[in-house]
Amino acid sequence: MLTSYLKTSLRNIGRHKGYSLLNIFSLAIGVTCFTIIFSYVNYQASFDAYNKKLDRIYRLTTEYRFSPNSPPVGYAWVQARAASLLQSESPQISQVCRLIPLWDCYVLRGSMRFIDKGIALSDSTIFRVFTFHLIAGDKRSALSEPQSAVLTKNASLRYFGTVNSIGKTFTIDNGGKLIPFMVSGVMKNVPLNSHFGFDMLIPFENAREILGGQDSVNCYTYLLLKKQDSEVSFQRELPTLAHEYSGDMPGGKFKFVLQRLRAIHLHSHLRFEWEPNMDMQSIDILSLIGILVLIVAGANFTSISIAQYLNRAREIGVRKAIGATRLPLVVQLLVESTMIAFVGTLVGITIAEIAMPAFRNIAGENVISRFIGVGPILSVVTVGVLAGIISGIYPAFYLSSFSASSALRNLTVSAHSKLNLRKALVIFQFIVSIGLITGTVVIEKQFNFMVNKDLGFDKSAVIMISIQSEDEYMRLKTALTEKPGIVGVGAAMYEPGQSMGSVMTVDPVSRRSFQMRWNSIDGGFLRTLEMKIIDGEIFSKQVPTTLHGFMLNQAAVGVLGWKAAVGRELIAGRDTGLVVGVLKDVYFSSMRDKISPTIYWYKPSMFYNMLVRIRPSNYTGSIAQIRSVWNQIVPDAPFEFNFLDQDLNNLYRSEEQLGSLIALFAGLAIVVGCLGLYGLVSFTAKQRTKEIGIRKVLGASLTQIVSMFLRDFSWLIVIANFVAWPITYYAMTKWLENFAYRTPINPWVLILAAASIFLIAVITIIISAIKAALANPAKSLQYQ
Repeated sequence: MLTSYLKTSLRNIGRHKGYSLLNIFSLAIGVTCFTIIFSYVNYQASFDAYNKKLDRIYRLTTEYRFSPNSPPVGYAWVQARAASLLQSESPQISQVCRLIPLWDCYVLRGSMRFIDKGIALSDSTIFRVFTFHLIAGDKRSALSEPQSAVLTKNASLRYFGTVNSIGKTFTIDNGGKLIPFMVSGVMKNVPLNSHFGFDMLIPFENAREILGGQDSVNCYTYLLLKKQDSEVSFQRELPTLAHEYSGDMPGGKFKFVLQRLRAIHLHSHLRFEWEPNMDMQSIDILSLIGILVLIVAGANFTSISIAQYLNRAREIGVRKAIGATRLPLVVQLLVESTMIAFVGTLVGITIAEIAMPAFRNIAGENVISRFIGVGPILSVVTVGVLAGIISGIYPAFYLSSFSASSALRNLTVSAHSKLNLRKALVIFQFIVSIGLITGTVVIEKQFNFMVNKDLGFDKSAVIMISIQSEDEYMRLKTALTEKPGIVGVGAAMYEPGQSMGSVMTVDPVSRRSFQMRWNSIDGGFLRTLEMKIIDGEIFSKQVPTTLHGFMLNQAAVGVLGWKAAVGRELIAGRDTGLVVGVLKDVYFSSMRDKISPTIYWYKPSMFYNMLVRIRPSNYTGSIAQIRSVWNQIVPDAPFEFNFLDQDLNNLYRSEEQLGSLIALFAGLAIVVGCLGLYGLVSFTAKQRTKEIGIRKVLGASLTQIVSMFLRDFSWLIVIANFVAWPITYYAMTKWLENFAYRTPINPWVLILAAASIFLIAVITIIISAIKAALANPAKSLQYQ
């Protein structure tokens, strides 16, 4: 019986090649979108899942509230001393691991010098908490000695040209102080789907020598609880542990916050995250788009299937007349629907695999294809085939419900009665398309707003170079200022775009305390970026040695409640100083957040980044001059730099990627919608073949016939717009609420989306209508 159904289905599919191909192609597009998005979402959801003890690993973070009315501020790290406190006081903890990334360290091996951005200080317990596999060495002793080091496979190959580099030595240059290390282990590379990454681990004991302290330094602290259900009891201990840790913190409130490891990548956006995490809202948007495009393809499948099956009404009538019951007819039609859905799904998966490299370029992710395996392939095939079957159920049951006499008669009236359903499906398709176009425009508009907004400083023609010491910076600055291609030179601890440190700032008069961002800069930093001083002057070395000279931004003056700030005393951390100047607020960080109160001071020992403004008229020549000076002063280190404007634009990479992805899937949704509209117009034209012939005999022109179709279908687009506008406006308004500074949604955005869809739909209708209007009226009058 099944063989008979399959043979009959193949014959029917072959007999109606046009409709079958249209169905396969439209469903394939939907499956392609779903497959690609499923791959992307699956990759994002897999972060840190490689850890075998995933359900027992947590990260300890902190939350400060520095006044009763101020919002809490969350930090991804805690001071190192918290680890020993927690482990000694809580019986729920099995292991504690601390990690500190060291940015831009010099690594020396013989006469070679490297800049390594992937070194991390780590406790030896890292291999008992996380699932990292050693290629060479012993996990139990790999980090037991202070001068031992564990390299990843890539780092071992980079430094020594071999995977097994056990026993080989190298040196880390810590601002001129050389610290020797010996390789004690080589591990597999940290998986790409990890919320942190490193190329080298050195023992945490080196924090005192490298960072100037051990217990007081901030670090990422991970806890391995003894049991999976220990979280609840450990949470009850946290307030007491936080009080022991913080003591009497003036003016504010402190608490520990526990984060599940598996929740960090998608849900954590604290200050000082190791790496930028993915926004769960973006994942939800893309998931919704994937589902909607698949539903649009399913609606298209239903629409085209109705048209195809109605053209086979006489076949159904003959089958019923010779004794066929309804069930076999339903099964026959569903077998055909399933076969088309299966082929369309396989075509969609194939296209997705072929398009995956291009998708990776758009997404900017090292997305691993999850469809090289039986399980993932079966999952997508099941979804695609089910979508096809569900979409084919209604046409199958509807057509099989006709009586033999009705089916053998002309079904034009019945067909027209079912056009309402098909028109409703087309309206739905275009609602989705309009929403996607509007979303693309709004996201692109917000991205351009953030990239092009006046930041309060000039980011163009500025390059960033990592430096190691004050002496190195001063020698470079002296040499560079003499070069004709150099406009300005400055230095800072944190470059614009980086997450700056936080410091407790106290007004000694009111004794009120505030949490502020801080940065160590020199006057060249302000001049190079062309930042504006609205009161006072740039701090200088003339400030009394017992005091520090501070500069504040406008936001800091505002939270302090001062009308005049210059000359007033302020306590920042352990330093007391006089405010010598006030700077205009600038956007140093992402526009997702409001401008933070910020305090600046002059501490050359903390200069890690050098900024150089070059002449835009001669980029190549100016960079060549900097390279020449660098090679003379720092001959044993490679010359590496970044453009400041590119680094700042990367702050909004996720918005740029989201806009590109939505634009891509919007285009595919529009294609599917147009296929559905094309099928609807073609079917309507076929149903009205005789009417069109009569009109042409009576003198109707091509324009008049095409206009008739435009009148009949244009209102579908109008309805789609009126439904889509409020839904899209609400959705994009909610998305824009994530940004402290955002662009408005102007009416022209909605009008543009409506006009785009209307134009595309009109072209589709005209193409279909012209074909019917150009038919020979003599043949048209013989139809049926």
